[in-house]
Amino acid sequence: MSSPLEVFEVLQWMKDAGCKGNTEADFFPESGYTKESQLAYKICSQCNVKTECLNYAVDRPELLGIWGGTSHRQRRHIRMGRK
Repeated sequence: MSSPLEVFEVLQWMKDAGCKGNTEADFFPESGYTKESQLAYKICSQCNVKTECLNYAVDRPELLGIWGGTSHRQRRHIRMGRK
C-alpha cells in the first residue's frame, strides 16, 4: 500500500515546501489537534509555497491531511465558496 505522499506527481513548487523532509510534524493526522499536527500548521504558516500548496489541495478533493495550512474540512468549505 502506498503512503499518502506517494499518490501524486512531485511538482516544482513541492521541492521548496517547508514540510519537505520533516519527520516531526504530522501532516496526515487521523483525528484531533495534536502536538504534531500543531507543528504541521506552524510549518505551513511559514512556508514560501503555501498558496501553491493550498490551490493544489483545493483542486483535489480526494486529498486528506494538512495542505497549505488547511484541513480537509476547511478546504471543503473553500470549495463550496467557489461554486
